[in-house]
Amino acid sequence: MLLNRKAFTLVEMLVALAVSSIVIIAAYASYDMVKTQYEKNIGIADMHTSGRAIMQIIERDIRMAGYEHRDSSGNKIFSTGITNQLVLSESNNVCCDGVSIIYDHSTDATGGVERRRHHLFSKRVPGKEGVEWIIWEQG
Repeated sequence: MLLNRKAFTLVEMLVALAVSSIVIIAAYASYDMVKTQYEKNIGIADMHTSGRAIMQIIERDIRMAGYEHRDSSGNKIFSTGITNQLVLSESNNVCCDGVSIIYDHSTDATGGVERRRHHLFSKRVPGKEGVEWIIWEQG
């Protein structure tokens, strides 16, 4: 009596293994591409967040340019007035374009005041085209 057994041949198994390997490799390549793009998007989002924070700091400083603090009787705290409270400097693409800002700033609730001088400038990163840093100095 002849039994009717259902089974796969070795050739069928090898073909199935090859096809499934191709599908798995394609799925991994797709996953890796999506993961790489996701990481790039996260980096860009972080860069935009940092840029917004920097712009808020610069905006605050520029709005304060030339502010001279006065005491409760209306007298200026510092005897010398602020001259050149906002100075823009352009380097004609040589080095560093910048802005210098001077203003009075209240340091605490007891009435302490300091005169702040900030210099903001951009600097190109060597070897990286189109990349600039904004540098903030207080002096």
